[in-house]
Amino acid sequence: MWMFGQKRWLTAMAACGAALVLGVGCSDDDGVTPIGDSGAGGGGGSSSAGRGGNAAGGKAGAPSGGAPSGGAPSGGAPSGGAPSGGAPSGGAPSGGAPSGGAPSGGAPSGDAGSAGTTDAGAGGDGGASGTPPFVPAPITVLNANFETGNDNQPAQNWQSTGDTAASYVHYDGNSAHSGYGFLAFYSSSAYSVDTTQTINGLANGTYEYAAWIKGGTALTIYAKNYSGNTTDETKTDITPSADFMKYSVTGIQVTAGKITIGVRTTAAAGGWANIDDVTLTRVQ
Repeated sequence: MWMFGQKRWLTAMAACGAALVLGVGCSDDDGVTPIGDSGAGGGGGSSSAGRGGNAAGGKAGAPSGGAPSGGAPSGGAPSGGAPSGGAPSGGAPSGGAPSGGAPSGGAPSGDAGSAGTTDAGAGGDGGASGTPPFVPAPITVLNANFETGNDNQPAQNWQSTGDTAASYVHYDGNSAHSGYGFLAFYSSSAYSVDTTQTINGLANGTYEYAAWIKGGTALTIYAKNYSGNTTDETKTDITPSADFMKYSVTGIQVTAGKITIGVRTTAAAGGWANIDDVTLTRVQ
């Protein structure tokens, strides 16, 4: 087998040599190809024999009368060079796989996602402002400190019923809560007396009536005529001590635009009480 291949190769070489002398090309199948068609084959095998074929093909191109179309003849020597013991040593063409390989860019680059926006939510509307707290409003009580009038005489701006002589203004700085005057309840005999003041022109609302009191007999402080119903009354029953304390009537619901405030007692002979610094306040 080897001998047969060697012989075939020698025959082909001889034929190509003759062809070059005649100015024609040669092919590896022992055929003769016109020089004008020889240009495409120059890039065959990588062996030294192949390079020789290219050189020979280049010389042959000049006499063709036209520019060589491709350089070396397509045939040349077999690309494998000398036989390696069987099949030609060249095997696959020297070009191998395309040099480009995989596209240089790799996988297509994806478009960057647009940045998300995180808009802050609009703040909620503030709640409606509530009604501001009510500021207590003092109401004028005439001669509330009992500093007006003559000593041991009925208190001005106040009205008394019952044993009226047992209710009077007295001046004594040591016995008053403030100033010099106070309303005194006293009689050497048993008595019953009620002293009041009516205040008109009030706004409807909730009121509180208070007074500073000390004494040795039970008393009642009260409010009436505030609702249009003459039987309505709000009161506080007290037993005062020897020192001044503040006593109050609270939760008076004025709906008639006026009020009557008062203090009353039914006392034994010698029973006494000092009343001072009366106040009336709208609290709601």
